[in-house]
Amino acid sequence: MSAENIEDAVRAAIEFFQHLYRDAELHGVLLEEVRERDDQTWEVTIGYDRVVNDTPPMTVIARETKYERVYKAIAVDKPSGTAQSMVMRTV
Repeated sequence: MSAENIEDAVRAAIEFFQHLYRDAELHGVLLEEVRERDDQTWEVTIGYDRVVNDTPPMTVIARETKYERVYKAIAVDKPSGTAQSMVMRTV
């Protein structure tokens, strides 16, 4: 399956992401951005919220959970339609 269009690239990136994080408890997973990186590659950015480990003690007592937004950029090869890499994306 190739990924010549955006829909196929997004589908491939989401399947790759879900496979890698299948056992993780992620919140607010969303497609954030898609861009054509070059003639052979799409870059699909997926964002999600993860729990911050440095939650202050009083917050834990009040049962408030602190989250931070994380972004992953996934490169999808157009001819093969497969994810080639995943990197942290900073904004």
